[in-house]
Amino acid sequence: MTNRFFLFNWELTLRTTSLYVVYQFDYGTKFGTNSALLSVSLFIIYVKNLLKRSRIPRSI
Repeated sequence: MTNRFFLFNWELTLRTTSLYVVYQFDYGTKFGTNSALLSVSLFIIYVKNLLKRSRIPRSI
């Protein structure tokens, strides 16, 4: 039960982050490439933190 819930949570976070990245990238291309690069680097840091926090093995 908890495993299924965790996997659902992981999928939900992946969907929201991908939506966030698409939005940020669109926003950045409209208002200059600097903000796009900044948002992409922030997203990479966010994903690294998620991977550190989660207990999913990296060999997926």
